[in-house]
Amino acid sequence: MEESSKKFMNIEYYAKNGITLPMIPQWEMYYNSLAKHIGYQGAALYMELVHFFETVSKLNSAIETRSVEDVRIIYEVFLQYEYYNCGEYNYVETKVH
Repeated sequence: MEESSKKFMNIEYYAKNGITLPMIPQWEMYYNSLAKHIGYQGAALYMELVHFFETVSKLNSAIETRSVEDVRIIYEVFLQYEYYNCGEYNYVETKVH
């Protein structure tokens, strides 16, 4: 997540050059391992992780088809969600946990 979010800052460069964001397919397994320590009351954290990794997947699909405009739209929707998210976490706070 840390590596992916660093690249979010330069998403247009990566999109134009066809470089996908790092994606760890085992992220859900890692969360479930973490959940044993923090308890499953961390549903808000889980939902934020789901949203983050679904966004990474959408961005990667758009990058692979070299659709820079789609990348821009997906990224802007993600930022709008984060700025107006009333939940317990945003993706910056999720990285801390």
